Amino acid sequence: MVNKSFSEVIMDKNFEDNHFWFVRFRSTKSYQQLSTMQKKMAFYVTHSFAGLSYQYENKLIQDWNVQSTKAVLLKYYPKKISATKEFFESVVPVLKRYINFLGVQKKLSNSKELVEFLDSFSEDEFINESDKKHVWDEHKQKGMQYMLGYIEDVKYDDIKLFEKQHNMNIPLNIILHKKPVPDNVILLTERRRNETAKQIMNKMKKNATN
Repeated sequence: MVNKSFSEVIMDKNFEDNHFWFVRFRSTKSYQQLSTMQKKMAFYVTHSFAGLSYQYENKLIQDWNVQSTKAVLLKYYPKKISATKEFFESVVPVLKRYINFLGVQKKLSNSKELVEFLDSFSEDEFINESDKKHVWDEHKQKGMQYMLGYIEDVKYDDIKLFEKQHNMNIPLNIILHKKPVPDNVILLTERRRNETAKQIMNKMKKNATN
C-alpha cells in the first residue's frame, strides 16, 4: 500500500538525492570492489531501493531503518520489480556498501545497524522469494511477460513508460522488434538476449517457408 502522505515532488527530490550520493559512491574504493555485474546493477539497485522505501514505507534516505529495509527486501522487491536473477543477486551486496558509504558521509546515523542486518539477511530467501509467481502483482506479471518475450510487437515507448511507472526505471531485458535498444539501456543477461534472438530467427525462418 502506498503511504498516505506520498508526494511525487518529494519522490523526485528523493531520487535526485540518491543520484547525488550515488555519483560520489561510484568514485570510492568500496564501489570498485563490487563485481562487474554488481557495478552494472548498482545504480538501479540504489535508485529502486530509495524509491520503494519512500513510496511504500514513507522513508527518505536519511530515515531508512531495519524494519523498512526488511519490508522492501522481502515484500516490495519480490512483488513489484521485474528483473532477472542477476539483478536480485546484486541487491544486498550493493546495498551493504552503499549504506556503509552513506554512514561515512553522515547521511545515515544507523548505517552500522543496517549493515549488520544485511550481513545476517538470507540472500537466498530474498532471491527465491523474488522468483515466486504467486507473489507478483499484476504489473510485475506483465513486466516479466515483456522481459521474457511473451508479448509480441512490443513498442519501445510502451516499455519505457512501463519501466517508469511500475519498475522504478529498471530496464527490462528484452529485444525490441521495432526499435534498437539505446546504448544507455542495460540489458541484464546475455542468456535472455540469446534466447529471444533465437525465437525471432525461428519465426523469420518459419514465415519464409510459408
